Amino acid sequence: MIGKAQVPSLLRQRILNGEALYRVVDANEDCVEVEVVSAPGLPRGIRLHFTQAAVARMSVVAPEKSGVSEHAPGPRDVAVDSAAATRQRH
Repeated sequence: MIGKAQVPSLLRQRILNGEALYRVVDANEDCVEVEVVSAPGLPRGIRLHFTQAAVARMSVVAPEKSGVSEHAPGPRDVAVDSAAATRQRH
């Protein structure tokens, strides 16, 4: 489980057509809030919520190995929940 003290900066999720990269924004015992850095079909900056179980299946990525700056532009003001994003892709 990812808690506030152990929040990694970036997560990689391998998906069918490639991979997605997320920046962790917040975490609690139930879910982890992330913003999209890059993901097929999703605009950069959208925030999603994943369960702790879903995050446990992702890889933690060191920023220097991802090619993503820790000081990249922040998220846009767009609210999307992960269930709605999943329904839109199917």
